[in-house]
Amino acid sequence: MIFAIYSSFYAYIKLGKPGISVEIRTLVLKRHIIAIILYLVGNLYIFATSVAVVYNGAQGAATVYKPWKIFLKILYFS
Repeated sequence: MIFAIYSSFYAYIKLGKPGISVEIRTLVLKRHIIAIILYLVGNLYIFATSVAVVYNGAQGAATVYKPWKIFLKILYFS
């Protein structure tokens, strides 16, 4: 999350230089932020299973099927 915020802020500063129109600047910045959000959502499954393994002590983390885990598995493996 820290790198995502830093990357968005850095892109905003770099796109703020003269020579880039306002329309292009907002379009590129929106696409950059959307790409970061999609990357984070795509990695939620890995993060959630890692937290579950650490929290449960690696016992039964993969056998419990909750709706949010199924959703993240479908999202990750599709």
